[in-house]
Amino acid sequence: MTERARKTLVNLAKYGIVAAALGYLLWSGRLDLSHFRLREGGLNALVWAGLALLAQYLLSIFRYGVLLRAAVIRMRYAEIFRIGMIADFFNSVFFGGLGGDLVKVIYVTRAGGGRADSLACVFMDRLLGLLALLTLSGVALLVNAEQVFATPGLRSMAFFTLGLFGTFVLCVIVGLVALTRGRKLGLTAWAVLSAPILATALVQEPGARALLGITAGAVGLALCAALAAPSLLPGRTLDRFVSRLPFGDKLMSLVHSVLIYREHLGAVGAMFTFSLFLQLLVLLSLYWMAQAMPLANPPEFVHVFFAAPLAFLTSSLPLPGGGLGVGEFAFDQVLRSCKAGGLPVLGGAEIFLSWRVLGVIMGLVGLPWYLRDSPKSSELREMAAD
Repeated sequence: MTERARKTLVNLAKYGIVAAALGYLLWSGRLDLSHFRLREGGLNALVWAGLALLAQYLLSIFRYGVLLRAAVIRMRYAEIFRIGMIADFFNSVFFGGLGGDLVKVIYVTRAGGGRADSLACVFMDRLLGLLALLTLSGVALLVNAEQVFATPGLRSMAFFTLGLFGTFVLCVIVGLVALTRGRKLGLTAWAVLSAPILATALVQEPGARALLGITAGAVGLALCAALAAPSLLPGRTLDRFVSRLPFGDKLMSLVHSVLIYREHLGAVGAMFTFSLFLQLLVLLSLYWMAQAMPLANPPEFVHVFFAAPLAFLTSSLPLPGGGLGVGEFAFDQVLRSCKAGGLPVLGGAEIFLSWRVLGVIMGLVGLPWYLRDSPKSSELREMAAD
């Protein structure tokens, strides 16, 4: 099978998943198009939803600017703002979020930043957003632990989400210690942190095999991080080995650029905290959108706080339209496990899709900047090929 045929099949499969998810929502009646209108007196809630989402867009550009400067890419904030608005236009209006990331790299490279450093900044920006989302997901699951672990479907989702969050945090801590203080201290940190985690998993009820398996995987990956992290530094064993592989030199160039951030852990930590605030703005926007719609039993903010991070994790899958249909299904499914006034909370698919449309409208704010200075198709093709 040729490379072109393989890519075509992969794209068809991705669009098939989106079409199947949307088709199921319409066929099952979970996506009721009659709800796509304002309820009486719902204009104020819609305005607040738009303002919260717009604020999140603008403040995320500030986070990106801080990360650019930490990577020693000196640009004026006016220029960073322009690039951020164009990237938001691509992320919101076109199918998939990677388009905006690609545009960021093109414009920053144009302005004199190194391509590897530009990619590293985009990677770190995405990473902080994902970590903040995982953190909120973990908090939401723990706050609602009694309900979550009593519901079979949510129980398995909780194990997966908490396991993903715990694995990520453990690997980051152990890897950073190994990078900055050496492999011996990295292994010491791994042993100290892993022991209570394994002990907690072993004393769970026998039926919780998923928890034990996820914990074992997390501890194993953290051990790999402790052993491998120092070897990623320039000139070390793993760096030399990977650099000899096809495209390995480009990969290690990106890794070295990402490793620059170990010298700016204060800025990274501050931007992680800032990312939590940005995620809360998104949740507020989604909650106000629900209040603007004519739903019989709209969710309270605690329900949105519980369901939205899980839906956003699902929407982060590399599918067209940012997981169009899949995120709607996840949000609707989790909301149905919640109760407001003793009744299940319905309408999650309509809320999420309406909020997604609002995001497209907000993204159009970046259209004037894009029209004034759009990247050439040759630049897009060259960057995508690299």
